[in-house]
Amino acid sequence: MPVDPGTLTADELARLLREAEQAHGAYERELGERDEDWPTWYATWILDQLRERGAGPGP
Repeated sequence: MPVDPGTLTADELARLLREAEQAHGAYERELGERDEDWPTWYATWILDQLRERGAGPGP
C-alpha cells in the first residue's frame, strides 16, 4: 500500500515506529550490544519502508 508522505497520518507513523522498534530490537540482539546510534537506524529503516511502499524521497 503506497504511503504519500504528504498524507502520512499519525496512526501510520506510529505503526511504522512500532515496527521499527521490533526490527531494531532484533538487530540489537544480533549485534549483541546496545546501538547508541538508534535514531539513525530508525530513520533509515522508516525511509526504506516508505520507499518500498512507493513513497518517500529517492536514494
